[in-house]
Amino acid sequence: MADIKKTPIIFWVTAGISLLWNAMGCYNWFLEYNYFKNPASRVALPEDMRDIYNYTPEWSYIVFAIAVFTGLVGSILLVMKKKSSVPVFLVSLISVLILQVNYLFISGLFNDKGIDTVIIPLMVIIFAVFIFFFARAWRDRGLLT
Repeated sequence: MADIKKTPIIFWVTAGISLLWNAMGCYNWFLEYNYFKNPASRVALPEDMRDIYNYTPEWSYIVFAIAVFTGLVGSILLVMKKKSSVPVFLVSLISVLILQVNYLFISGLFNDKGIDTVIIPLMVIIFAVFIFFFARAWRDRGLLT
């Protein structure tokens, strides 16, 4: 019980936000994968949204799954104050970078859709970088065991 009092509140708040963020990412993956795998569900979408699924290669959903599920596992480990969260977050970060570079530059969406396509991917990259360095900093301080 004394160990909990030594842990700064900013750690718990950030770990909790990370857990929620990555849980939402997993939920989003299930939704996105359903639209990708089920062309009939895409019919109800606006044409520009259908184009996104037409641009998306199947391998990117595998990378997307790795990114969000390792992010969720890393967040659970972070809440448990385990230093193993750091390499798990690194896998998530690398997956996020691969996914977003493909999404922004290789897929052609940025060229076709413009600057609006950058906001969410940049937020995802920033959060993945932040949470990796956050976990690493607390590991280096000795909070994570």
